[in-house]
Amino acid sequence: MNKDFYKDLPGWLCVVLDESIKEYGNEPWFDKAWEEYRQHIKNSSMDDMKMPGYVFNKYINNNGDK
Repeated sequence: MNKDFYKDLPGWLCVVLDESIKEYGNEPWFDKAWEEYRQHIKNSSMDDMKMPGYVFNKYINNNGDK
């Protein structure tokens, strides 16, 4: 799991992401959702950055199908 973008995030968001790893890390869709969120962070300014649920909920609500 690539956490290279953590260095650019506020500490509280890293905690949220670590909790998401604990909760969903074993789901078959997790790697795909993680990479999608990672790309969102890398391509967004701090003002435009969305919380992880922005990506993760799409997978959770569609049973892993996006």
